[in-house]
Amino acid sequence: MFESTISFLKKYENRKKIEKDFEWVIKVLSSSTNFNHIGISNKIFIIFLHKWRNVISEKDKEEYIFVFEQEKLISIGQFL
Repeated sequence: MFESTISFLKKYENRKKIEKDFEWVIKVLSSSTNFNHIGISNKIFIIFLHKWRNVISEKDKEEYIFVFEQEKLISIGQFL
């Protein structure tokens, strides 16, 4: 029982860290002012996925990718 509680708390803590990191990635992306910034944002997102690869499920990974790509389209639309 005690071990499962610790495991749950660790997962919860990781989830908060992941969400905070992802919010930062989106913040960087949404502040892009040219296509070079979009390229850097892509690299940051790849680093984010690599950092959390052992923690994020495939379903969550797909959701993060979807949200990132949607935000990227919005950012690119501002340049056109």
